[in-house]
Amino acid sequence: MNIKLRFLIALILFLFTNNIYSQPRNGFILNRDLTPVLDSLVSPPGNCDEAWSLVIFDTLTNGFVVVNQVEDQNKKIQDNITEITSILDQKKTDTNNPPPSAKPPSKGLPPGNHDQHGRGNGAEEFKDVWEDFQDANLAMINMTEIREQFKDEIKDMQSKVNEKLHNTLESDRKAHINIINKFMKFTEEQYEKHKLTLRENLKKVDAVVKKYDYGDAVKSSKIRSEILKMQLSQLESLKLLSNITKEFILIGSNFYREK
Repeated sequence: MNIKLRFLIALILFLFTNNIYSQPRNGFILNRDLTPVLDSLVSPPGNCDEAWSLVIFDTLTNGFVVVNQVEDQNKKIQDNITEITSILDQKKTDTNNPPPSAKPPSKGLPPGNHDQHGRGNGAEEFKDVWEDFQDANLAMINMTEIREQFKDEIKDMQSKVNEKLHNTLESDRKAHINIINKFMKFTEEQYEKHKLTLRENLKKVDAVVKKYDYGDAVKSSKIRSEILKMQLSQLESLKLLSNITKEFILIGSNFYREK
């Protein structure tokens, strides 16, 4: 396949897709902070040489795959996304189809005790819960905006890169490598910039989720679902960064092999 076409297809098909890996467990909670996961992510390579150092030979396919550390981080993040999404979908189904004897759900956060610590018990506690969740919601909005901005930046740069590749000779490998290295360096720099801003917002959500024991001690089904939504938003940010790293390792190593 033409190397330019392969590059274009690989980026589009892989970068923003999520695969299904696991089945949900009843009563699942994600009992951990997610900011440390962000800190542990492998950053994308800044050039083709760095990308080549992050692949290994696969004897089964006679091809190259990314190192286990990157594969493992990607899969663990996706497993949690799949788990939480499945649970939230099930909760939505249960809400839309209650048993005949069930009372209709109340609007907003339910009154009375919401967890074993008494949060949500009375007007002041209700206000505290509302303010906490408002802070988390704002952080989630910020994370969504950052993700969309980063994706737009990559797609815009990708379009320029494809045009440059199109305007070079197919046999001019040196020019191809130079173009891709600049693209990879740009992505690495944007990754580090957006990672810092995402980290600030992940920490804010972590603080709220941890305050409510990650949903473990929360009795309110609604609050528990909202906590899962917060964690899902965090995981979607982690998934984007992990996808970018994996894809640019593959892109860079493929062009390295064309030297």
